[in-house]
Amino acid sequence: MVYQWADGIYVKAGLEKDKAALFLVIIGALSNGRKVFLACESGYRESKESWNGVLRGLINRGLRLGRLTIADGHLGIWSALGELHAEGKEERRWNHKIRNVLDCFPKRLRSEAAEKLKPVPYAETLVECERRRDAFIGHYRKDFPKATEKLLSD
Repeated sequence: MVYQWADGIYVKAGLEKDKAALFLVIIGALSNGRKVFLACESGYRESKESWNGVLRGLINRGLRLGRLTIADGHLGIWSALGELHAEGKEERRWNHKIRNVLDCFPKRLRSEAAEKLKPVPYAETLVECERRRDAFIGHYRKDFPKATEKLLSD
């Protein structure tokens, strides 16, 4: 296993439309590039305890977690990994971050802001990524401080 991707997926289905079911999902990437489905378990919330159960189940079945875990900003997965796989590296998913930043803009300005924000994580180097991020912040900090704070956080 080279890396794993983890996410909590909420599904609204059935008679109780106001309640969403949570599935904790982990997909792994092998060294040959193949993706494999590792786990899908129901959970109460994306807590440390829920993720701990999923990860412990994989480890107990003999899986060696990869060097990198990619997930969103929910703290539960990171707390569980810190306990069970402390040597692993962390990477936050950008799609959640981009969505959260764009939510800080009025709808009429979101596409303009998205054009400036979406290239940031695709920079070839860290220096270029930071330059793009800083340009976005410089352009929007005064009028949309909440958006720029969200970009800098996490």
